[in-house]
Amino acid sequence: MELWLIKIAVPVLFVLLSFILYDAVFRNRKEKTTKTNDKEMCIIPRCGRETGYRKDTPVNKRNHYVRGAGQLCDKCGNEFLLDEYRKRKNALESAFG
Repeated sequence: MELWLIKIAVPVLFVLLSFILYDAVFRNRKEKTTKTNDKEMCIIPRCGRETGYRKDTPVNKRNHYVRGAGQLCDKCGNEFLLDEYRKRKNALESAFG
């Protein structure tokens, strides 16, 4: 291979790789800053409302968070709790009633 070709190709490749790496790092930083400001959405498909919690809010400081599934809004969370209460109440009444 020609020596002049190597002398040109190596710096050109270095510059191209530098731009690619810089773009990947810059884009990653930009995504991190926007993700921390985003709000969680309700996991119920028919709902899809904002829950009021940011994505970086710790799980132990949230209401209506379902481990392994995600965040429920207040309305869906209250409906879920009410349904569970009714199911358990009916089960107890049928068992002892």
